[in-house]
Amino acid sequence: RGFSRGLRRDARMLSLYIDGAACEASDGLTIAVRSPRDDAVIGRLADGSAADAERAVGAAQRVKEAGAWARDDGLRVGALRRGAAALRVSRGVLVKLLERLFCCLA
Repeated sequence: RGFSRGLRRDARMLSLYIDGAACEASDGLTIAVRSPRDDAVIGRLADGSAADAERAVGAAQRVKEAGAWARDDGLRVGALRRGAAALRVSRGVLVKLLERLFCCLA
């Protein structure tokens, strides 16, 4: 049916990713993601707060100060390759999502 045809109909929750782990917003708030076609809720996003942003910046600062990310080319290359592999695995779902999104907006 419509925007989410071919995708799972259960609303998916996308978490924040802070300090190497998925987590909920510190205050537990979420944002509904709605289909532009029929306004159905197709997912939820964690609604990060200023406190969550501060936690993320603090985690990034600790990694920077530890130096491994800045010094180790292999670490950065590995992370990029893992990210690219994850996109390749999800490519079919992403293509379906984008096709339906642009079809609905045309």
